[in-house]
Amino acid sequence: LNADQPLWERAAGAYIRVLGAPQLFLEGNHRCGVLLVSYMLVRAGAPPFVLTPDNGLAYFEASAAIKSLHKDSFAALFQVRRLTLDVARFLRLNSDRRFLDQDRPGPFLPVVAEGSGPGVSSGVLLEPPP
Repeated sequence: LNADQPLWERAAGAYIRVLGAPQLFLEGNHRCGVLLVSYMLVRAGAPPFVLTPDNGLAYFEASAAIKSLHKDSFAALFQVRRLTLDVARFLRLNSDRRFLDQDRPGPFLPVVAEGSGPGVSSGVLLEPPP
């Protein structure tokens, strides 16, 4: 996915490809898109995208513009670049390094646990310790 582009633009481009028409799935395109974006960002050492009440309205407005984009249309050639830059800026402005805290377990960082017991399955801690 365009390795010469900045990370935020690559992640935004992937999100647009998932969410733009025709969509990949009958439902769950937003979730799959956010999961893909978060994977790309975290893999590169950036914080994942986390939908919050503070960024929700802007996220759904941007997503509505993307959903109306027909990827195979002539107009898409001109719209994709602007949308990519807009979404990349949105992702960058809404990044929060707290979601990469390596010192404590979080929803994005599985913790490997020794042994077995409540909350442990196959050596992976499913629940944070009390």
